[in-house]
Amino acid sequence: MNTNTTLKEIDNIHSLAIESANQKNLSGYMSVFADELLYKQLDGKIIGKKQLTKDTKKYFSRISSTKSSYKRIDSKLEAYKFSETLIQEAEVTIRIFIFFRKKWKVSRKGIYNWSIINGKWKITEVDVLEEQIN
Repeated sequence: MNTNTTLKEIDNIHSLAIESANQKNLSGYMSVFADELLYKQLDGKIIGKKQLTKDTKKYFSRISSTKSSYKRIDSKLEAYKFSETLIQEAEVTIRIFIFFRKKWKVSRKGIYNWSIINGKWKITEVDVLEEQIN
């Protein structure tokens, strides 16, 4: 397993997730995560894929637009496991009532652990380390 090839594969999956989020395509977005997902939120609460799907569906129903990007600040490949530390930035516009919109920026730093499951890279663990909302 080659680091450059793995990075390209992971970057393609990130692109799929960003595009799915922009289109509010819940199944496309959630396909990035393993069924056994452990997602540690900033407050320390750990949720699984079922709860993340429910939360994401609610979030998608409120947003009118989103623009996001990520910067990888560290990564490590070992056998069939990949770990990366990312800083994600998003600009989100939500609907408030019918006529009003609110825009904010979110910056989140987290560790994402990936494993190959049925021949595909999937996120198995997330640990949100920092989050800022402006």
